[in-house]
Amino acid sequence: MKVQSSKSRNTVVQKEVFTLKEAAQFLRVSEESLRELTDSGQIPCRKIGNEVRLLRDALKDWLRGEVSWKEHLIAISGKYADDESLAQIRKDIYRRRGRAEAQEKWL
Repeated sequence: MKVQSSKSRNTVVQKEVFTLKEAAQFLRVSEESLRELTDSGQIPCRKIGNEVRLLRDALKDWLRGEVSWKEHLIAISGKYADDESLAQIRKDIYRRRGRAEAQEKWL
């Protein structure tokens, strides 16, 4: 897979999807520092084979410290574990789906 490089910083800023090099330029950090952040999962990215791609908007959200919906769900998971209405809600959901909560294993 060949990585396309940008010719100027202005070109990088206009892109929606960055390579690691372009994202490092956008964030004004070294590629090595950004690689550490992507490898540790501290910054939102997608790996395609050996390549890394980053969305400009995701990087901007990350810089602002905004929490993704996934991070929000993880943060509140278990928060309502003691809520007595959850059992009934779960039961209603499965009833509407037309199946039991736990199904037997397929043979």
